[in-house]
Amino acid sequence: MRWIRDITLLLILIGVAGGLVWWQTTRREEQARIDKTTADTQRLEREVRFRAATKASGLNSRGWPITIDPGWFETDPPHNLVVSEERPWVEIASEEEAGLQHPRDRMTLDEKLAAFWYNPYQGVVRARVPVSTTDAEATSLYNTINRTMIASIHWRELSSEAPKLKQDKQHSEGDKKDVVGEVMASAPKAPEREHATVVVHRSTPGTRQP
Repeated sequence: MRWIRDITLLLILIGVAGGLVWWQTTRREEQARIDKTTADTQRLEREVRFRAATKASGLNSRGWPITIDPGWFETDPPHNLVVSEERPWVEIASEEEAGLQHPRDRMTLDEKLAAFWYNPYQGVVRARVPVSTTDAEATSLYNTINRTMIASIHWRELSSEAPKLKQDKQHSEGDKKDVVGEVMASAPKAPEREHATVVVHRSTPGTRQP
């Protein structure tokens, strides 16, 4: 019966060795995806800065490209390999986000959130990360890929933009201001602006979607 025990032990050792090899392979592949995404995030931002410096693309009043064109990279646009493929490529920050260095949603909570976020008012590019088991894991991955040092993935960033000038409370036409305020309060609110996104798949560049 000893040979049965030896065979059983051998099978256990083979299983342990196979599991170790699988774990190491998985870790290497995961690290390779992180390294590639880190490099591609920097490549995307470098291209933005190059286009701004050479004025080679449509620039806004602050001198940054209004959007990001996947055609800049021919057939090899940057990829965010740590998130799922079926999502927009780049989200263009709205005017309300002009003073932010990071997107408000830093994790890909659903398939509608783009893999990258670009603020055309700051020339900043960030890669989003997947939802992780813990906030600490998500924060660490985000900081690693984007080379940042935020304290938490849920950290609420305050805009660096100067607030709008307040109206003078002692305005000589205070009565008129009250009337205008009533009219504005009763007027229907304008619909919220949807974020512009650039769509591209990992194999073939796509087109900009409003």
